[in-house]
Amino acid sequence: MGTGLSIVGSLIPFEGQLLILPGSGLAALGAWLARGSFRVGLPVAFAITAVGLALMQWVSSLGGVGGDHGLSLWWGILLLPFPIGWLGGLVMSLLWLRKSLQRRTA
Repeated sequence: MGTGLSIVGSLIPFEGQLLILPGSGLAALGAWLARGSFRVGLPVAFAITAVGLALMQWVSSLGGVGGDHGLSLWWGILLLPFPIGWLGGLVMSLLWLRKSLQRRTA
């Protein structure tokens, strides 16, 4: 369920954060409770995603990046934790799901 929320939320990155953050959190919680192989990786990806989303909100409140009224494009580097954490969490979630399904069919 968490992976699905993250995928749907990625269709609209800024507004989709309302789905991406809870989806990432659910995936991290599921991995932690299941004591799976990604027990540490998914919570770390969730934390990186949360930091990235907080930075995105902060940069947005300052006027965004680029253009005449926004910050320099270099401020966009602060937004990198969001896609890195989201993509890392998504990949780990899909690998964990695949591993879980392989165990059930074996």
